[in-house]
Amino acid sequence: MDLLIGDSAIDVPIQWALGTVAISHQAGDDGSQSSLTAINALFQPKPEIVHLQRVPGRRPPSAVSVLFTALALAPLGLLFYMLSSVGANLKVSNPSVLQFGACSMPLSLSLLSCILFFP
Repeated sequence: MDLLIGDSAIDVPIQWALGTVAISHQAGDDGSQSSLTAINALFQPKPEIVHLQRVPGRRPPSAVSVLFTALALAPLGLLFYMLSSVGANLKVSNPSVLQFGACSMPLSLSLLSCILFFP
């Protein structure tokens, strides 16, 4: 029995001889090697396992996907339309406001996603 120590960083692996192992099996009552044949039967090739894959479901046409995306984004468009009709200032002209908006945007988007996706 040998101990091999190796790694991707080691060019030549280390091999140490630990000793010799002898395995003996007792004979059966009738003098045959029944336990040995039983052990050998365990290590014979097994029959091949055939897996049945499920047929993937049908996907909708791409037009349906585009329509669903448009319907999902419609409330956001409606929000911007209503804010502009009320007279909200959606233009960013001051650089300090832009920096504050860039810093607070991830927080705002995460809160908005929590509200929208986890009602």
